[in-house]
Amino acid sequence: MPWRAESTSLLALALVLVLGLVALGVAAGEDRRDVPVSVTPVSDIAPSSPSGRVEAWGEHAGVLPPSSRELLGPRPASIRGFLRSADGRTVDRGTVTVRGGGRPARSGEVGPGGAFALGGLGPGTWQLLARGPDFATVSVFVEHLSEGEVRLHDVAVVRSPRLRGEVVDPEGRPLAGVRITPWRRGPDGDELDAATAVETDRGGVFDVGGGVGDWSQVQAALPGFQTRTVRLGSSRFARVCLERVEG
Repeated sequence: MPWRAESTSLLALALVLVLGLVALGVAAGEDRRDVPVSVTPVSDIAPSSPSGRVEAWGEHAGVLPPSSRELLGPRPASIRGFLRSADGRTVDRGTVTVRGGGRPARSGEVGPGGAFALGGLGPGTWQLLARGPDFATVSVFVEHLSEGEVRLHDVAVVRSPRLRGEVVDPEGRPLAGVRITPWRRGPDGDELDAATAVETDRGGVFDVGGGVGDWSQVQAALPGFQTRTVRLGSSRFARVCLERVEG
């Protein structure tokens, strides 16, 4: 019958369409297996507050590490410069001492070309004392030194007159190891210039330099002998005789 033939044809067509759709679904599923799937680690997700507000990760990380200033402490300052004579020449021999900051005095030897460097200083005002065998002691102040600052500060020095002499016993024999300390004139009277003290050599000879130069007398002291002070003349040469202590 004609209607039965048409029904059979429609049924066959529907079956073909269903099979085609199934085949397409299987193919699509196979293609999706090759697509990489991105996974977000749970640890990278910022926790949320009960109210739903997203909080920064740092709020859950505890105390942040201290800054480099807190780790390393204050940056020290330093003073650098050159020792120069009045005519601009560099002075290659000498010592520069720094005082201040409530710390013990520190000294540094003058290097080639008269260069000196004193580090590890804090902010504030520092005193520099420059000494040497051929020039007078000079005192200068470096003010308002800042943290971490490298201050360049040259020091001008002047030549110092020398004081020479010899020490002997009553028989005229030279005495070695005698401590010679000049006295200098001060606003309140004469005072010992201990920074320039020297000792006599084997021949009893001494040679003093590097003081302020305004010396008035010289003191000679040796254990077992009487200490003696001799006033200086214009010649800047002193001959001192020490006697033994009896008993």
